[in-house]
Amino acid sequence: MSAGTETAYSFQEDATQLRKYGWYRGNSKGTPHLVGEKLPNPWGLYDMHGNVWEWYQEWYGSYETLRVLSDPTGEASGSRRVVRGGAFTTEPLTLRSANRAHDAPSNRNGINGIRLDRTISGNGDKD
Repeated sequence: MSAGTETAYSFQEDATQLRKYGWYRGNSKGTPHLVGEKLPNPWGLYDMHGNVWEWYQEWYGSYETLRVLSDPTGEASGSRRVVRGGAFTTEPLTLRSANRAHDAPSNRNGINGIRLDRTISGNGDKD
C-alpha cells in the first residue's frame, strides 16, 4: 500500500488529497466503485486506499508479539485474517498505508475483497 513511501498515504500526508486516490465515506455515496476511477499509487496500482478492504494472507496478531516490525508476516495461525486499505464506508484515517484491521475468513460482506496479481516471466510471456 505504501508504494515505497514513508507517508501516511502512498501519495503524501495530506488527507484532503485522498479524494483523488480512493473511495471512502466522504466521497463514495455509500457504494463501492469500479477499479481505476481514481489516480493510481506511485507503483501504478489503483484503489489501494479505500473502495473495499483487501484480504491478506497473514493471520491477525498484535504487533507487540511479532519479532520483526518491518514488513511483519503475522502470526503462524489464528481465527482472523488481516485486511488493509479501508473501504468506501470508512473515514480517511482508516485508509492510511500503515493501518490494518482483521476479519474472520468466513465473513462475507460487501466491503471486503481481494486483489489478484500475476507475474511476467523473464521472456515476456505472461504466467
